[in-house]
Formats: sequence, C-alpha cells, structure tokens
Amino acid sequence: MAEERVKDSLSEKHSVRSGSCVSSFESLKSDWSKGSNPPNFSEKTPSSVKSVRSGSCVSSSVSLKSDRSMGHLPPDLREKTPSSARRHLVADLVSYSDNLQWNFQNLESKMIRFLKNQLEKFKKILQDENRQEFVKKFNENRSIITDAALDLTLFFLREMKQDQAADTLEDELFFIYQLKCSLKKKYQSVFEGIAQQGDSTLLNKIYTDLYITQGASEQVNTEHEIRQIEAASRRHQSLEIQVECKHLFEAAEQDEQIRTVLTKGVAGIGKSVSVQKFVLDWAEGKENQDIRFIFPLPFREMNLKEKERQSLKDLITQFFPETKGLNLTRSTRFKVLFILDGLDECRLPLNFAGNETCCDVSSAVSLDVLLTNLIKGNLLPSALIWITSRPAAASKIPADCINWLTEIRGFNDAQKEEYFRKRLTDQNQAREIIDHIKQSKSLFIMCHIPVFCWISATVLQNILKLKHRAHAETLQESPKTLTQMYTHFLRFQIQQSRRKYDGENTADVSWDPNFILSLGKLAFQQLERNNVIFYESDLKDCGIDVYKASVYSDYRAVISLFSAVRVCLQLYNPQTVC
Repeated sequence: MAEERVKDSLSEKHSVRSGSCVSSFESLKSDWSKGSNPPNFSEKTPSSVKSVRSGSCVSSSVSLKSDRSMGHLPPDLREKTPSSARRHLVADLVSYSDNLQWNFQNLESKMIRFLKNQLEKFKKILQDENRQEFVKKFNENRSIITDAALDLTLFFLREMKQDQAADTLEDELFFIYQLKCSLKKKYQSVFEGIAQQGDSTLLNKIYTDLYITQGASEQVNTEHEIRQIEAASRRHQSLEIQVECKHLFEAAEQDEQIRTVLTKGVAGIGKSVSVQKFVLDWAEGKENQDIRFIFPLPFREMNLKEKERQSLKDLITQFFPETKGLNLTRSTRFKVLFILDGLDECRLPLNFAGNETCCDVSSAVSLDVLLTNLIKGNLLPSALIWITSRPAAASKIPADCINWLTEIRGFNDAQKEEYFRKRLTDQNQAREIIDHIKQSKSLFIMCHIPVFCWISATVLQNILKLKHRAHAETLQESPKTLTQMYTHFLRFQIQQSRRKYDGENTADVSWDPNFILSLGKLAFQQLERNNVIFYESDLKDCGIDVYKASVYSDYRAVISLFSAVRVCLQLYNPQTVC
C-alpha cells in the first residue's frame, strides 16, 4: 500500500498525457527567491505554471531568472519586450556587418586574382618569355592600378634584396619602352638628300642593304674618293669579308669582345641611313634585342653644346628626356650602345692625349673631355661604341681605341637596281631610268652612292613626266654626264621652290650669278677646313645675307640643297668633269 501511495504521488506531480513525447519540469528557484515572494506564488504547483498539450513534441521549461534581478527590477518592466526601433537598429547593424564581411572577402579575392595575374606577366618579362609582347600590352593598358602593382612588386623585390630583378623589370616596363617609342617615331621616316626639301618616306619601304666590308681599303686615304669607288665597282674581291650592319658587334672571328667599332665611308655613301636602320630595327624589336639601351648622338647636334659643361648623365637626359632617372651605373649588368654618327662633322678638338680623366657619369666636364673618356673606356667601360666617319676624319680616333674597323662601299650593281625599283612606285618608269643610267658609265659608277641615286631619280623622274606630257617616248636628251645631272637637279629644285613659296608656275629659271659665286666661295672655304656642314656664321663670312636666305625662295632652295651639291663637289674632281 505504501508503494502505491508513493506511485500515486509521483504520478500526480509528473503527469504525462497520452501521446506526449515532451516532459514538463518545474521552474528552479533559489530559497532566497522563494522566501521573498508572496505566499500565493510560492505555493503554486508546477502543473498550473506550465502545461504540456496532448501530441506536443516540444519541451517547455520555466525561464531561469536570477534572484537579484527579480528583486530589483520593477514588476512592470521585468516582462517588457524591446521597442520596434531598437529591433530595426539591431537588424541593420547585423545586416551591415554581414555585408561588410562579404564585401571584403570579395575584394580580397579580386585583389589577389589581379595581383597574381600581374605577377605572372612580370615573371614572364624577367624570364624573357614573349618579353616584347608583354611589355607592349602592359604599356598599352597602363593605368593607376597597373602602376600600383608594379610599384608593389619593385618594392618587395628590393626588400628581398632582388635588386637585379627589380632593375630589369623597371627598365623594361618604363625606360626601355619609352626610349624605343621615341626612337621609332624619330627614325621610322627618312628624308632623302635634304631633310627640309626631300619628301618623307618610310625607311623600311625604300631601304636597300649596303655593301659593307671588314677592314678598310688602303686606297681611301691615297686616292680621290670617286676613283676609289670606281675601283671598288670593278672588284668585289673574294678576299673581302662582307659584314651585315645588324651584326656589327657579333664578329665570330674576333677572339676578344668587340667594344668600339669605327665605320668609314665617303660622303653620301649611306652611313647615317645605316645608323637609322640599325636603331629602327632595335626600336621595333626586330634585331639586337640583347642590347638594352641605344643612344644615337650625332656630332652635328652635339656641336651646339661644345661650350657647355655637363655630365654624361645630363647629356643623355638632354637628348633623351624619357630616360630621366635611369641609373647608368648599373650598366655593367647589361649592354648599352652609344652611336656617335658623323665624326667628320665634329668641331671638337678630341684631345685624347691631353684631356683629364673622367670616370664618374655624374661629373660635369666639357663635352670634349666627356667624349674622349667615353671612347677610351674610362666612362662606362662596358658600354659599346659605334662611330661613323668619312675616311679623312677617321684618324681623329687613336687606333688603340678601336676594336674593329668596317667600311661602307655603297651599292653594288644589283643593289643599285633594287634601290630604283623600291624608290619608284611605277616599275615601268623605274626600268626606263635604270636603262638610261646604264648607258652612261660615269652615271652608273656614281650610283654606288645612295645620295647620287636619289639625285638621279629626282631629275629623271621629273624629265620623264615632262616628256610624257609632250608625248615623247625616250630619255635620249636627258643628262648623261655628272655636270648635266647636277645642273638639272639644281634647276629643278629652284623651280619647285618657286612654285611652292611664290606660286609661280614657269619653266624659266633666272640665275643670280653673285649668289652662285658666294656659294662657290662657301663650298671652297668649308672644304679647305674639312668642314662638311655650315652654320649662320659661315654664310655671313661669304657675304650671304642670312635674312634673304631665310625669306626668299631662291636663296632658301639653293642653300637648303647645297648640302647635296656639296657632296658632288667633294666626290668629284672638277677638272675631270665632262
């Protein structure tokens, strides 16, 4: 019986209805809490506080409250819920936090993906894998963000002591690319004959390879240049070693490394155009890509700075502003080529024996000191040097400063015809001009000189146009001697100048005998002084009015074209002109 009463008592306190799977528990309260509450609350049974419905599967528990909170909170606030505004504020804060987290995760993913992509390109550039393509694309799509990626890469490479990789990357993506763009723009077009009057033409469209040999002919300094050319036209001996211009610094038979090359050639033979082609091929990424920097420094332009004191670094920056900031002292790790074009035009003394020694690219010295130390190897001893000169001026450079000597012989017979076919778009016209020139031995020999080819093409092309208008069929009355060719050439250019500047359309050319005599005096004096270019002061010395020369078309035409006629005067002995 006692057991049945205990069971009944337990059954009454913990009743579970049929089908229920959740228990109901009394709330747990401390003795202190029970003592402080009103008696009617302390005697309440658990079943009256929490009930479990039939079929419910959810457990219902009495809320747990601390004794201290129940004793101090007012009864009306204890059960009060948060306001609507607070619920919205909490919801907004949670939403903002979630969005910020997602945005930064997305941002991190995008940044990592972008940087990985840029780093992969930088790695290919350093590995020389499609370097030209990646450098070009990087600069074409250059922006603030790509520059930022480059700056980060350079910073961390240098922090990791990988200075060589950082320098290479910086040079390729900035200095070298900008220099190549500048040189390509400058050298892609050629003005044949006279820059001010000649028509601009794409160099690659008309360029014809020249015949270049290793060493130099002994006849260059002992015979007149035109006779030397005539002899060369009769013999291209098998003993002569032909050299391609693009391979000047790659002579296999040389035991030691070639640092300085001197290339000789008579006036108008194509020295400067060869330099132009060499630089253009490098700038376009076609040839000599192992050379990191090429700096063409024509003596004609450097003459204007002969009285200035400057460092090699300053000189390069003046000629090539895009290289400002380049560290030349690290050139020992890569190839740099200086091209000193037109030694015969140099007005500096080039005192190799007496000039002071200079080894610092940042030291300011005279231009003469600068160039002699660069050629001798005191400045940038690892740099390559290419000097071009006419034979008479080549002796200005001491023999012990030259590693290799080459000579430009001009066009051989096949190259002569190739020039005219490239120069003239009308192939029938080109063939007619070639046939006419072949009929005159002196004209055909003189076509070894590219400048003379240009003069002949200009004159004969104009005569053909006039004859075709008059319904003539041949060039029988065209110039057959050098004197006739020069006369036609000068006459034609004066006519062109009058048509262009004065609006005259006449075949009559009135000659100014005083001016022609003044030009003859100018030519004679400059040739005696071994000067192949002239300046304003030279015109004044010969009584030529500089103002008239710059304003009137006749003067402007003749003076601007005198450079070409000067070539003729120097190349040919006037006593033998027929």
